Amino acid sequence: MKRTSVSSSTLESVGYDQGAKALEVEFRNGTIYQYHPVPLVQYKLLVEAGPPVGAYFHRHMRALCACEKMPSRWCLRRILELLRGLGEKSGQ
Repeated sequence: MKRTSVSSSTLESVGYDQGAKALEVEFRNGTIYQYHPVPLVQYKLLVEAGPPVGAYFHRHMRALCACEKMPSRWCLRRILELLRGLGEKSGQ
């Protein structure tokens, strides 16, 4: 999911998948969570909240939706490295 940088001391970026009604939030510490179901209007209110976006998120969205922690960037990079290594070993 494509995310957009936001002005916040706790949030790095946010993104939205309209089909899945999923909000993806990347925190400054690198962790990524998906929240669902999130209506499009809630996502728009979040990104239009202006500074502090993090305060709006914590006040209005964090506790209202189910969330799922996503694999970290480090894990995803490591998986890609392992897959590339397997491809090289098999001659692909």
